[in-house]
Amino acid sequence: MYGKPSLLNVDLRPERGIGRSGTNPTTGKVSPGRGMNDNKRRGAESTGDATKTRSYIAMTGRASKVLFAVMFAVSFVIGAVRFHMVHQPIISSSFDIPDTVLAKSPDPGAILEDVPDPSEFMDLSVADSVDVPAKSFLIYDVKTGQVYARKRQDDKLPIASLTKMMTALVVLDEYADAPDDGIEIKTSYRYDVDKDWVLGLEAGDKITLETMLEAMLISSYNDVAFDFALNDPNIDYVGFVDKMNEKAKELGMYDTHFTNPAGLDNDENYSTANDLHILVRKFWSVDRLAEIVGKSHSDIEYTKADGTRVEKSLKSTNKMYTDRFVNYGTIGVKTGYTEDAGQCFAGAFALPWLRSGVDGAHEPIVGTIVLGAEDRFEETAELLDATKH
Repeated sequence: MYGKPSLLNVDLRPERGIGRSGTNPTTGKVSPGRGMNDNKRRGAESTGDATKTRSYIAMTGRASKVLFAVMFAVSFVIGAVRFHMVHQPIISSSFDIPDTVLAKSPDPGAILEDVPDPSEFMDLSVADSVDVPAKSFLIYDVKTGQVYARKRQDDKLPIASLTKMMTALVVLDEYADAPDDGIEIKTSYRYDVDKDWVLGLEAGDKITLETMLEAMLISSYNDVAFDFALNDPNIDYVGFVDKMNEKAKELGMYDTHFTNPAGLDNDENYSTANDLHILVRKFWSVDRLAEIVGKSHSDIEYTKADGTRVEKSLKSTNKMYTDRFVNYGTIGVKTGYTEDAGQCFAGAFALPWLRSGVDGAHEPIVGTIVLGAEDRFEETAELLDATKH
């Protein structure tokens, strides 16, 4: 008579006139009752409608509960799948940079092919026997990407000057046509902290690209990283940082984000040990950069705007080059420290105890990453010691 209410759209608000005789459910018009006193008709129909309404409400409640249970079950399954995908531990023992990325390297074949089985030269049980105070760490093979041991490798953490490895990769793209006799600084970066730990370039100074890279990667001068971004011949500062993030995604560093070229503290400047081992492998595949970070010191010079020649000796911030760690065969790569990040270090080593019996052309290069360490170099040495048979 009145039409069944929709299961999902039952309106439980009391309405006047419901149950009145002659009511058209479509038009809402009311006509006089026939053959029954209006009051009696109202009472009888109101009682009947109340019963029907309670029935519909009960039915609706049961249907809603079933629908809610089904939706909850589906949401739970989807959530479980997503959690598994995001938090699944490394099952494969290696991580390969996509071929499309490796193709951009000078000679990727020389880095990745014909690598010996790591079990021939390393005790792979190292993963069960090593731990250090660092918040996160990774031990891996730089040539193959094979991971030997790790701790919280997917935690997003501040990485300080390890950021400069990405800055260097973008620099090589952006400054590809830089003249051999040097680039002229148009805008220089000056700041109020660490004034004693800067190269101190000023507008009008002329310096080679190689010298700037050495100053940024060996002595880790923050001002040089900013000078690169401020003097990019193709894009502005913001565009430079955008390029850093674009390249991170190209490399598959999906848990990394940059806000500045030096790695100064910022909540949105972060990475993970797992992402950083991808960055190191790409960085190391560029001979020009690998050669720079393989130096414990370097003497540089540049020309001031007035023609004066400035000479300066760079000393590496990588203490693994010192006598204390001379037996580890250090060959790179980058240090980092800020108040938020703590002590950070990404290292590369030609460990003497892994070289015997292995063809010299394919000697393993062991990489380490420690983030948030208490003593980055001692902890790195402990990780390396664990690779001994």
